[in-house]
Amino acid sequence: MLSIYDLTISSLSLLYKSAKMKVKFFGEMTKARLDVDPVVGQEVERIINDAVELDAALLGKLKDIFYK
Repeated sequence: MLSIYDLTISSLSLLYKSAKMKVKFFGEMTKARLDVDPVVGQEVERIINDAVELDAALLGKLKDIFYK
């Protein structure tokens, strides 16, 4: 049985692959003047792992920044 973590990584990888193939997506990002920096599944996994390992004080500060 797959864990939620495994399912999340798999889902994000599939989403990236499907978005990567859609020229319209990248066209819209360019039109909106947003940079797209695609990463592979292993890089997404590393980013998620790094975020999970953050200490509680830093997570509290980040929540204050993003949710206020």
